[in-house]
This record gives sequence, C-alpha cells and structure tokens, in this order.
Amino acid sequence: RPQEAMYVGDHPVMDIDAANAAGMVTVLCRRGGRHARVRGRTRARFEVADFGQLLQVLERSYGIRAYKTTVMIRGVGEARRRAHG
Repeated sequence: RPQEAMYVGDHPVMDIDAANAAGMVTVLCRRGGRHARVRGRTRARFEVADFGQLLQVLERSYGIRAYKTTVMIRGVGEARRRAHG
C-alpha cells in the first residue's frame, strides 16, 4: 500500500509531486544545490536538511528507532500499527 511507504527526494516536482500523487508519505531533502529554487505543485509531509533530520522524523513521527551508523528499515505502516495498537 502506497500510504505505508516513505519517499525521500530532493526534487519537488519529479520526486515529491509524483510520490504525493501515488499516495506515499513524502520527505523533501533540502540540501541546496540544483533543485533549491524549484517549486512543486504539492508540499512534502516533511522537510529535512540532511539525513540526520530524517532519522529524527522516523523516530518522532513513526516510532522507528534509527541510528546514524545503522538504519533499521521497517514499513511506515508497520510502525503506525505498532504505535497505535
């Protein structure tokens, strides 16, 4: 199910608009660079500046404990079910 997947991208149109249209949880990684001035039609659910902030999103919003050296990957839907019973 798309709503149980998280898409992380840096291009507001090619990544975020497309993943939002598919129903995924979206994260825009704003690191500057070539896509910094591009504006999409939709907004990402989360915005981060680096992958350290992405780890914080995973833990705070989905209860997924992640570490900088090792990231435990679980579906967002599984984390929601575990967090909300």
